[in-house]
Amino acid sequence: MKKILFIGLFLIAVKAPAQIISMEGIGALKLDMKVAELEKLLGQKIPLKYVLMEDIYYDDTIKVKYKNVNYTLYISKQSTVDPDKFDYILHGLKTSSPLCKTSGGIGIGADKIRIVNGFEDHQVRIDPDYIDDTYTARSKTMLSIYVYDNFTDRAIIFRMKNKKVVEIELNVFSDDAE
Repeated sequence: MKKILFIGLFLIAVKAPAQIISMEGIGALKLDMKVAELEKLLGQKIPLKYVLMEDIYYDDTIKVKYKNVNYTLYISKQSTVDPDKFDYILHGLKTSSPLCKTSGGIGIGADKIRIVNGFEDHQVRIDPDYIDDTYTARSKTMLSIYVYDNFTDRAIIFRMKNKKVVEIELNVFSDDAE
């Protein structure tokens, strides 16, 4: 019985292709995708709230499952040529799935050295995280590694706990956010 279970789990692992993480997105989920494209890809309606409010520029945070991977999506409002119209786009996304890896194999469970060596041709920033939302005490076990794209305003953020990656986020930064 244990052999059958092991073989079954092995076959599932072999059949589950990795979702490749790049500065463009994760797999088919690409940064700057319009919500209509995203809805078509996911086969579901994306519920929007904050981005539809006038004079409010908060992102909507949506949790979805796509290709057996759980994602948190950040949808933002983007100005268009017409001052009365906006596009709603995928501004960022994050996951904790081991099915998501960079083309070099960096994913959940990777360590700091692997990330730094894997992105030696990029600007890398390492920041200790805080224990809570008061931002008064830095964590000794949590940190974030920001890997910036050399040509765009995008970054891959590796969130670490106890020296291992536990979450990966892609985001678009404005000049004042860096």
